[in-house]
Amino acid sequence: MKLKAILLVLSSLGLTAHLPAEALDLMGSQWRGTTLKKTTSEVKNGNFSYRWDAFGSSYFRINDVSSQDWNQFNELSFWAYSEEKTDAIIAIGVYGETQPGGTSGISYYVHRLTVDWEGWKQIKVSLSDFIPVRSPLGWSDVSYVKIMSNYGTQPVAGTVLYFNDFKLEE
Repeated sequence: MKLKAILLVLSSLGLTAHLPAEALDLMGSQWRGTTLKKTTSEVKNGNFSYRWDAFGSSYFRINDVSSQDWNQFNELSFWAYSEEKTDAIIAIGVYGETQPGGTSGISYYVHRLTVDWEGWKQIKVSLSDFIPVRSPLGWSDVSYVKIMSNYGTQPVAGTVLYFNDFKLEE
């Protein structure tokens, strides 16, 4: 509720004019990866996108999401542009703390998607469709997001994706 109020104030000041109050933009977070590049060559919305060569580097991270309580949102939404249909399996991991008394190891939620398209495609994943791995504390305790091309599979040559309008929505 507090986040909604802050977003409404920012919106009234014109600072989030492109976002409805019920969305949280993750494009401004810290995106990190060796083959990840900020670009203006393929953009669906806004001023830029992130280009990722999924074969050249098996993952990238979106940091700076730990201050967000994901419980107030229902889905992760983004546009992805694929240079070619490769049928690569891409996993989205949402990482956080482990429940007290939970299993050892890093706990997270994961969702897989297949790169079975060329051009732009809007991806909407309900948070309830993510599968918990080990004992994640919950959606209120998210540290970072990791996009992977090697989650139980091998990266596929030619898999180049552009990510745009990456956000959480109600």
